Amino acid sequence: MRRSRLSILALVLTAGAVTAAATAPVAAAAPRGGGDRKVTLNWTQTIDRHDPIDVAPAGESVGDQSIAGGTVYRNGSAVGTFDLICTITRVDAQSTTTQCQSAYTLPEGGLTFWGRHTQPLGTPIHLGEQAGSRISGVTSGTADYKTARGQGTFTRTGGASQSVSVALTLDKGK
Repeated sequence: MRRSRLSILALVLTAGAVTAAATAPVAAAAPRGGGDRKVTLNWTQTIDRHDPIDVAPAGESVGDQSIAGGTVYRNGSAVGTFDLICTITRVDAQSTTTQCQSAYTLPEGGLTFWGRHTQPLGTPIHLGEQAGSRISGVTSGTADYKTARGQGTFTRTGGASQSVSVALTLDKGK
């Protein structure tokens, strides 16, 4: 059970579920001709709470979950919150597969993400072993992000922290 909790926590840290300290609020570039607008958001985040759920059988098994939440930062100041849930959906002799959903509340609006990730069985997920980052798709947005589509790259920076970069396209006039 201990190994499973470590694996799920490490997954949470890399899944897109996000611990934050944003490095730049928003950088936007409007394309020539007035089309859709490209926006890049950068932040850091920190997990403030983590609740692993180990269902029977003990150890890494289908249905195990990790529920977590935390704070989003930009330039060292807290600017929002996030919540996430990851569920193990597949286990084989070498790996586990998880599906993770996360929701962010930011000053400009909300964003949600979904991602499916595979990692080695029985080992905590460290980005060095996982080729760096996890990518999750943007599934919805509110307020300034109501027309958002794109993806977020979640990179573990150590401990309970991650850096996050989100590349969005915002539909013009919607």
